Amino acid sequence: MGDAAKEVPLGAHVRSITQRAQFEPPQVAH
Repeated sequence: MGDAAKEVPLGAHVRSITQRAQFEPPQVAH
């Protein structure tokens, strides 16, 4: 899990969380 996060650029990771927040409640976001 950690290795996969390192392979993915930080920008892409944050972007994924942003898109996720649109579908999931902010409370679920970590």
